[in-house]
Amino acid sequence: MGKELLFEFPSPSRDSLKVYGYRFKGKKGKPSVAVVAGLRGDELIQLYVASQLIKFLNDRTRENPDFVLGEILIVPAVNTYGFNIEKRYWPLDNTDISRMFPGYDKGETTQRIAAYLFEKLKNFDYGIKLTSGIRSVKYMPHIKVFDMENCDVDSARDFGLRYIHRIKPKPYDTVSLTYNWHIWGTKAYSVYGGKTGEIDFDYATFIKNAVLRFLSKKKVINYRIHELYCPTEITDNSLFNITTTEAGIFHPFKSVGDVVIKGEPLFTVEDPITGEVKLTVSSPIDGVVFQSHGYPMIYQGTSAFKVVSY
Repeated sequence: MGKELLFEFPSPSRDSLKVYGYRFKGKKGKPSVAVVAGLRGDELIQLYVASQLIKFLNDRTRENPDFVLGEILIVPAVNTYGFNIEKRYWPLDNTDISRMFPGYDKGETTQRIAAYLFEKLKNFDYGIKLTSGIRSVKYMPHIKVFDMENCDVDSARDFGLRYIHRIKPKPYDTVSLTYNWHIWGTKAYSVYGGKTGEIDFDYATFIKNAVLRFLSKKKVINYRIHELYCPTEITDNSLFNITTTEAGIFHPFKSVGDVVIKGEPLFTVEDPITGEVKLTVSSPIDGVVFQSHGYPMIYQGTSAFKVVSY
């Protein structure tokens, strides 16, 4: 294993920004996989998963120098300034590094960060982005792939997670790392799971094992891991969005991954002053909870649950 400085540039008010990668390279050197986390400063579960992957690979390569067959580069944290002050976006101008790819090396700071990072990542066979979604939303661990010309859904099955969410790229997706990996010929996957600003250690282990399963299936590491799911491919049309017509205290009865039955109560909205139940919502379909609202308060028109229909 080699810790390496991928790039740095000076800051006007503190130590320079340094972004490190941890490279593991076997004798074969192929296939190659890049794993990137921490593009946003509240992606704590993603940071933790990356750290556990680094620890696992360190421990195994000390025991067996031939454990890594291909090449793995793990970038655990990019927006370190954001992590330091608990801020999601780049603290100096509130821009999102995750939406700046492929970057511009003569542009604004986050454009330059994206450009320097992408230069180090663009020639890998596979790219895995550990990422968060909308704040205050908890996600079932799943793989997201763009429905593009060179997408490889069959390889996404190698993670062994329950769902593969295949989506048509939207305009804002064209400046994401995953989309630009695709454009440059890297087979890319986004791994979602958990909620921003917190670490669910069970989910973290789940996601770490999914990445190791992928590395094992692609013969990047000399390792066997148990199978988990035979994944189901879904699209946006597979997801039923359940919103609230009232604002107040959100009281859910179901969690991410739970099976729901049509007519079964999903949540209530309670008046935060009087405690009276303002609204009770039941499931309109049979299915599995794919994502849920994760904040104690909920506001009118907010998505409370998304359920995968059977």
